[in-house]
Amino acid sequence: MNRKIKVLVLTSSFPRNNLDWWARFILNIYRFLSKSTFGITVLAPHSPKAKFKETIDSILVLRFPYFLPFSLEKLTTGSGILHSSKTNMLAFFQVPILVGCEVIFTFYQLLIRRYDVIHAHWIIPQGLIALIGKFFFGKKVIVTVHGTDVYGLKSLRILKRIVFMFCDVCTVNSRATMKSVLDIYDKTNVKIIPMGVDLAVFSPLKKSKAWRKTFGQQNFILLAVGRLIECKGFEYLIKSIARLYKKYPIKLVIVGSGSLESKLRQISEDLSVVENVIFLGNLRHESLAHAYASSDLFIAPSITDPHTGETEGQNVAVLEALASGLPVVASDSGGIPDAIKDLETGLLVNEKDIESLSKAIERMLSDKSLRKRVVKNGLEMVRSKFDWKVISTAFENLYRT
Repeated sequence: MNRKIKVLVLTSSFPRNNLDWWARFILNIYRFLSKSTFGITVLAPHSPKAKFKETIDSILVLRFPYFLPFSLEKLTTGSGILHSSKTNMLAFFQVPILVGCEVIFTFYQLLIRRYDVIHAHWIIPQGLIALIGKFFFGKKVIVTVHGTDVYGLKSLRILKRIVFMFCDVCTVNSRATMKSVLDIYDKTNVKIIPMGVDLAVFSPLKKSKAWRKTFGQQNFILLAVGRLIECKGFEYLIKSIARLYKKYPIKLVIVGSGSLESKLRQISEDLSVVENVIFLGNLRHESLAHAYASSDLFIAPSITDPHTGETEGQNVAVLEALASGLPVVASDSGGIPDAIKDLETGLLVNEKDIESLSKAIERMLSDKSLRKRVVKNGLEMVRSKFDWKVISTAFENLYRT
């Protein structure tokens, strides 16, 4: 019997339990791998109330502590390290502690277990830490870039270049992310392997009359999903709704949390659309699936953050919407055009263009034949290119070679 290929996964974001929404795309990569061929161990920072050790779908999850008491761990609360460290002073001071703890626990794992591959998610710090395994233990290193890590932290460009120079393979989630990687080091061995969508969870069959009834049967329900941060562009969406709500019975439902929530609520109040904009907070995947399938239109108004340069590496929520049979209006931003082809799988508009966004929303709501066409094309495209089974097979091939 052949020995399993053992993979050590390093990540700074990971679901805090089996039902958690946060960074679920990381978990899904490994859920769909062949259990008989691969043995997966995930090493991630601990979160308050999370288990230090558990098994999820045959995946061994080890969470290392980085602050005492554990209830004050601020970098793993769902916003990501980059944004948490900018909005919370304690989180900022915890960053070097987390990095130091991750180095120690990674080194320990490589000493006590025989791994064949180290798969690091995000360039900094995981990509750098993974190079320890390459230089000291002779392990193959795969680094997956998700977007925020290559667009942000521009002062660390030299460290990113080192990671790209010495990793064996770099995977990216879109053409836009690949371009940014090659701008830093043009000889990077880079491959596009996007994040996928769980077609068993997100489906047109998840439509819920009860969910829809909550927001009024006669209303057009517009859905937006994502962290409430600058690059998601929700400010421009709310301003677009202010142009449309008197003409159409609209309810904009925003799913997600983040540092800009109070600002976005204030914008809604200032524009007199408080009754038309609903902030739901975070939803578990099953509830989110009902939200997608029961809505009329999905909108991703993403932008490039003028302060950090951060933009969408891919936007997995767009894929979830397409898989749920929902027409999509989105910004021509970052990696979004890899999934949304204008007039084929949705409508694309320029970033921050409130007038164009308003017109695109109005067009999609009023043109039934357009909605049918983009929904049909979107379903076919996401099922053939973004099914997690397809994506995981691509990673399996990388681990084998």
